[in-house]
Amino acid sequence: MAILNFLPGTMIYNQYQDYFKERNTIIFNESFCTGRIPLDIFRDSAKDAYKIRIEEINKTYGGDCSKDYYDFISSLCGFDYSDISQINLYFGTDMFCQINMIALIYYLEMIKAKKNYRFDICMNLIDEETRYSSFEESIKEKRYLTKKDIDDLVMAFIYLIHN
Repeated sequence: MAILNFLPGTMIYNQYQDYFKERNTIIFNESFCTGRIPLDIFRDSAKDAYKIRIEEINKTYGGDCSKDYYDFISSLCGFDYSDISQINLYFGTDMFCQINMIALIYYLEMIKAKKNYRFDICMNLIDEETRYSSFEESIKEKRYLTKKDIDDLVMAFIYLIHN
C-alpha cells in the first residue's frame, strides 16, 4: 500500500524537492477562498462548476488560470486511490490553507465513500514561511484524523459552501 502527499503549492514542493522526489505528491493549487464556490465543485458532472471557479479566480487574480486549473483537477480526479493506505495533508495554519485543506478532506471523503476506498488521513500543519534544512523540521503538528474529526470538517465545508 502506498502513501499520497498533498502540498499547498509549488513553493513548498520546490523548497523540499529532495524530500518529495520519490513520493506520490499532488500539488493542491486551488483558491477556495476566492469568490463563489459551486455546490457541485467535486462532482463528476462539475465541468460548469470548474468554469465558474476559473472565472472567479481569473477575476480576482487577473490572467488566465484555465490550463493550470484543469491540470490540477485532472491530477486530483484522475489519481488512482485504490492502492493508497494513507494520505498526508501538509498545509499551513493560515485561513487560506485551512479552507483548502477542509475542501480536500471533503473531496477525499466523497471518493472514499463512492469507491469504498480505505485510507487514513493525516493532517500536518507546516510552517510555510521559514526554510528549514529538512522538510520534517517544518512540520509543527501532526494528527491522524478520526471519523468524528472528518465528519465535523465535512460539515464545516458544507456550511461554508452554503453560506
